[in-house]
Amino acid sequence: MTKRKRKPRVRLYSSEALDLSGLPAKHHDYARLFVHRLIARRIFNRRLKGQAYISMDSRIIRQYIPGRHVKPILDYLVGSGQVERTGYSKGNSTRYRLSDELHRSRCVICPPKSSFVARKIKEQKERQRKKDDARKRPVHRHLDLWLKRVRVDEKAAMQFVSDKYSEFSWLSSLAEVPMVALVADRLAEDRLHAEASIQAIAIKDFRSKPCRFGRYHTNISCFHKVLRPFLSIDGQPLVEVDVSACQPLCLAVLLHDIKNDILTSVPQTDEQKQLARTLSIFPVCCASEEADDTIRYQKDCE
Repeated sequence: MTKRKRKPRVRLYSSEALDLSGLPAKHHDYARLFVHRLIARRIFNRRLKGQAYISMDSRIIRQYIPGRHVKPILDYLVGSGQVERTGYSKGNSTRYRLSDELHRSRCVICPPKSSFVARKIKEQKERQRKKDDARKRPVHRHLDLWLKRVRVDEKAAMQFVSDKYSEFSWLSSLAEVPMVALVADRLAEDRLHAEASIQAIAIKDFRSKPCRFGRYHTNISCFHKVLRPFLSIDGQPLVEVDVSACQPLCLAVLLHDIKNDILTSVPQTDEQKQLARTLSIFPVCCASEEADDTIRYQKDCE
């Protein structure tokens, strides 16, 4: 008897301070979905930091929220001061950001009650996945396999964020001082973003995208540096290494590992080994039959 494949659960990122009591119940899921989009954009885009507004044209909003619901939802969220909006100007689309109160609150995850909203989220993720996959090379798919093995100590990481936020919460009383207000706002924004990023990894909501410059962007690369010690792979802690000037030596190590069928010190599946052999560098590494060439090249690098 074959085991039935479990359907992925859909979850929305939201703010604990979000108040929808003045909005009809039929609009609640769509309002949470809009807030979810604002939070998720920051999880998967490292450039969106601080209290910057996020461009979100009405045509984009209507892709996942029915047109008849858009106006009452946005009017309520903006009118209640929970979302701030800037108008169309100088060729820029309408832009939105969460209010300071929502930024200072904890991030919570809630499943949508509407099957329509759940389906829209799945469809949007599938479109994004296909778009990103179209630009991936074998090396990116190899990295994807490692990305899926990343875990986070959610309890410890969330406690760390809470403790750090409490240490600086007194800054809000000095908001009239410009520099203090700036630091307080950054800490407030960092809390919501940090907690949402932690929970995204905890529920295995991974996203990976190669850019046109060759960089490989994931929600791990966007993860806050102070939280990276809480990450692990197969129970082993991770380390961060700057490889900007040691690519030749990395190539020498990779060459040695492939020739000796080692590949890495961490055990790999057959699928991962097969992907490693499809990397464009593999034929180059195996072009020379002389073992001395490998040793000589590595010594030159060292």
